[in-house]
Amino acid sequence: MELFIYIMEIFVFIVIALVGCYIFYRLDKNSNRSDGESITVPEENAPTSLTDKDENDESKDETMKTRTLCLELLKKMNCEVSVDPDDENALSFTYQNGHFVINVDDKFIRLSFLFWYDIDLEDLDLVAKARKVINEMNVNCPSPCIVYSIDDEHGKMHVHSIIRTLFVKEIPAIEDFLRYNLNMHFGARQVFVQMIDKKEPVEVK
Repeated sequence: MELFIYIMEIFVFIVIALVGCYIFYRLDKNSNRSDGESITVPEENAPTSLTDKDENDESKDETMKTRTLCLELLKKMNCEVSVDPDDENALSFTYQNGHFVINVDDKFIRLSFLFWYDIDLEDLDLVAKARKVINEMNVNCPSPCIVYSIDDEHGKMHVHSIIRTLFVKEIPAIEDFLRYNLNMHFGARQVFVQMIDKKEPVEVK
């Protein structure tokens, strides 16, 4: 029994010695590597695997693709396009006598139908009713989103509508999709006019 205990003590000693040698070897190896290699510490806010520049470049590429797609489709629809000199991604055009602007952002567009209803600011009752109608329409049917602007210089309240949507060539029948969104604006205008003129309420779908 004493012999067995003696052998076990020797075995444990050998295991401990081997583990100690291994740890010493690893520390020494890491120390030598550090002596031979330069370690670069990233500066604060320095880019890592994907830089801000890469992301910006990718976004610009997608914006350019979407812009080109819009221009091609509007040309097919016989719409004359005017590009904002201060923003090449703002495309103005007329569709069925309506003034529209497309703002391109990455894979999305903001399609705005502008100045399709005006109210004199002096008509306080009508201004109040218009605000109420706009709120009701936006609650019942959030797209298009109805908004208004105030023109103090000319004493007018202008009503507009906006749709923001994904717009990529992978969308089936993309030209029909654009026409559909344009026509949604006309539908919203029709509902607004009927409600503001005190006609029978129209269900907003």
